[in-house]
Amino acid sequence: MIDYQQFTLDLIKATRLALAEVAAQRPGETVSVFGYETDDDVVVLTPVANTVEEHQRLVERGFYSEEGQVDSLGVQDWPLYGVGREHFEQLSDTVNQYVHEPIPARGAEPFSERKRNLLCAFGRALQKAASAPGGPFLAIFNPDPGLQDLALYYCIARLINQPGPMLDLYTEHVEGTLEANGTTLEKTLRELKTKGMLIQAL
Repeated sequence: MIDYQQFTLDLIKATRLALAEVAAQRPGETVSVFGYETDDDVVVLTPVANTVEEHQRLVERGFYSEEGQVDSLGVQDWPLYGVGREHFEQLSDTVNQYVHEPIPARGAEPFSERKRNLLCAFGRALQKAASAPGGPFLAIFNPDPGLQDLALYYCIARLINQPGPMLDLYTEHVEGTLEANGTTLEKTLRELKTKGMLIQAL
């Protein structure tokens, strides 16, 4: 079973080192987005970043529209995808070990609880390492999320970001994605609450 307190501390350290790498690779640029890419089972952990200037270059090249900076679909093609990943190797192994562990070695922690605990740890680390007035938008990215997973990432985003245009843009993206798939954010959040998976605090 993961020691979530230690995991969060290690993730905070790795995040700060990754942000330092962004600053070194993009001197004079402003970090606009920082987060972690994962998957529905939370067995993947990769740092992701973007800058105001890089975003503008991507828009000018027609890579994506304005909403693209909060959309996970093309995140693996961002120039700063995986920045500082060497600092995340042990952490990545920790989340990935679930795939390889025999069932008895997983302990008594249910899969759903492990998933929720890891996502909360991601949120706490982002909040502690990167949250600041005027700082980057912080998020969890998944190129192919389940609808309830997308709603979980939204729960975390609204807890760790200040109200503003980026959070509004992200909310519109989440709501639009859910509605395009025949549901609503409100309904999906209710379903998560019924399952005991709703994240209301970190």
